[in-house]
Amino acid sequence: MEIYCEKFVKYYLSAIRAIIAKLLLEKYDLTQNEVAKKMKTTQPAISHYIREVRGKKVKEIENNEVVIKKINEFVEMLYNKELSEEEFQKFFCEICKLILGDKTC
Repeated sequence: MEIYCEKFVKYYLSAIRAIIAKLLLEKYDLTQNEVAKKMKTTQPAISHYIREVRGKKVKEIENNEVVIKKINEFVEMLYNKELSEEEFQKFFCEICKLILGDKTC
């Protein structure tokens, strides 16, 4: 039996990270290294997101207007300031609830 957090991580987390990386690269013209630093990950991970090696559910998420709006708000926040680990956690829990429903977390 998969619990909700496992399902979110397995199917959606990489796709959301890929969307965030692409938005930071395209909207704010950042380098992969700058994006990696803001997302607290590595440049090779960003490269994988851009080449769609990771994040197979991108199209599904991009078709969800509510989720995309929330991701865009997070990207703007991420661009404008250094976010804490707690802020990252809160964002991903909110996105999980939008995708899988309020029964999560």
